[in-house]
Amino acid sequence: MTVGGCDMVTGVGTDIIDISRVRRLWSDHCDHLENDLLTASEYKRFRAIIDDTNCESAEPNRATWFLATRLAVKEAAFKALGAPRIPAFNWCDIEVLGDSDLSIRVSGELGNAMKETNCPSFVASVKCDGRFCLAFVIGVTT
Repeated sequence: MTVGGCDMVTGVGTDIIDISRVRRLWSDHCDHLENDLLTASEYKRFRAIIDDTNCESAEPNRATWFLATRLAVKEAAFKALGAPRIPAFNWCDIEVLGDSDLSIRVSGELGNAMKETNCPSFVASVKCDGRFCLAFVIGVTT
């Protein structure tokens, strides 16, 4: 719904994640990132960043930031939808596209919830520094 040519905000979500937590997640669960947290295309980009066939990397900062960005944006998007309680919810229902110019694609049960909340699209912003990654997502009608 637009009023006076302006988009209407349908929800707001934010998340902050500690980069060290993401490093632990990566080292403890690297083999389970695909299909649990990252979509196939997100995981492909992640593997290209670490440029290695196993989960060991001498310098994980760029890969860690990639993971932190995805996790924070996904959580913030979930909150922007009103954190619906969906039993079949999967983090792979939310796909974060791009790096500096982010877009979010939602599918599955979460996509259905998105339609019910009249939230056809998101606007997202994320900032990572040395310790934290902060994501801000706004659900909007267009």
